[in-house]
Amino acid sequence: MANCKLSGFTLVEILITLVITAIIAMGSIVFFNNISEGKQQLDQYANGLAKLQKSMLLIEQDFQQIINRFSRDEHGDMQPFFEVIQDNNAIIIKLTRTGWRNPLGFSRSNIQVVYYQFSENFLKRYYWTVLDRAQDSKPVEQILFDNLEGFVVRFLNKSNEWQDEWQPGAYTLEDDVESATRSLPLAIEITINYPPYGEIKRYFPLIEF
Repeated sequence: MANCKLSGFTLVEILITLVITAIIAMGSIVFFNNISEGKQQLDQYANGLAKLQKSMLLIEQDFQQIINRFSRDEHGDMQPFFEVIQDNNAIIIKLTRTGWRNPLGFSRSNIQVVYYQFSENFLKRYYWTVLDRAQDSKPVEQILFDNLEGFVVRFLNKSNEWQDEWQPGAYTLEDDVESATRSLPLAIEITINYPPYGEIKRYFPLIEF
């Protein structure tokens, strides 16, 4: 009777195979994790860019539709249709604009009072649903940016000179609307530092009445 010799893997060979398989598996996991993280970063970048474009479009619409219509605050005092307040802690831009869309047909004006406020890395937009406010009128808050590292605004005067501050000059709020209109800047320039996109500068010419 012939002898039958059995053959198979040795323990060393099995261990080597297991090690190679583990290395390949670990490499695959790292590879797919890198792909997943890369996709998340790409999605975040795309979402941030979409937010930037949407916010800039809103700012452009507000600035280019400023209208010479005074409003009243919650105390009944007349307010100018364009005003800029700057100090060490905040920049506030107040304006009255037209062209407020009303697709649902609500009973309201198409004129809107809007405030922009930059403070503590936040750029916020406030608007009121009524033009002349009552004491209980509350603004609607919109956070346009929450991580700005810089916000600079400049104004182009009638001599085509850029100014860091805007002083509209003296005018009577109730009577001298034409004079107040002439005191508007020709354009507004905004520069923001928005990570990770860096410094972004936009120029908004104002429409003359």
